Amino acid sequence: NGGTTFKPVFDKEAVQSIGAIAIDPQSPKTIWVGTGEAWTRNSTSIGDGIVSFDAGNHSISATYAGDSSFSSSSSNAPVTFTVQPGFALVSGPTNVRISAPGTSGTSTVGIIASTGFTTAITLSCSGLPVEATCASTSITGQGPTTVASAGLTITTVAAHTTMMRSNERRYYAALLGGGLPLVGIFLMAGPKRRRGGVLVGMMLLGLVAVLPSCGGGGGGSPVAHQQDPGTPAGSYVVTVTATAGSLKQQGSFALVIR
Repeated sequence: NGGTTFKPVFDKEAVQSIGAIAIDPQSPKTIWVGTGEAWTRNSTSIGDGIVSFDAGNHSISATYAGDSSFSSSSSNAPVTFTVQPGFALVSGPTNVRISAPGTSGTSTVGIIASTGFTTAITLSCSGLPVEATCASTSITGQGPTTVASAGLTITTVAAHTTMMRSNERRYYAALLGGGLPLVGIFLMAGPKRRRGGVLVGMMLLGLVAVLPSCGGGGGGSPVAHQQDPGTPAGSYVVTVTATAGSLKQQGSFALVIR
């Protein structure tokens, strides 16, 4: 509602100064507040870490109680803002080093989510080398103060031999399907005394056609072998996309395959 209503969340904190406020570059719905100020004099207010605001309407105001050197003061008006429900990548994805093609490695991703954000977060990869895959289970947020983690398993393929089908069987199928019916027509049209010899010839022709297709008769093998080099060694930059409904966050990691 444009800040018409809001809930103060910083009034009871143990610090009285704010040194920096920043919007998370990977998650515009998360605002980080750094407490304290630069140590330039003996009246400097010491901070107490970084504060992250949960989803909802918030207000920030500043009040100085004063001391022997400075009068008390406060901000003219509170700063109001709204944080929408969502999640953010806060750790990882970690780099992966694989000793050789055919083995696998794991990258770890950590997220935080606003309170009540329970949409499952799925992970996917892009930029993987040839014949490499990644797989992961989904993540469910555990709130704004707990990092929920999941592993991305990167699997590679070693060099191997593949088999390809030969066209020999198609040749024999064409011979049986096209040649034998023509011989049958010739058999029916010829004299009866020739039919016996032609019938024997058809049987021999069918036997000759079937034997090579079954691997017999000294014919060539029905398959051809080809060497597949597998996943190539090298260094790659892999992008990880975390998705929950219409929300997306991205990170990247270095993949090294020796």
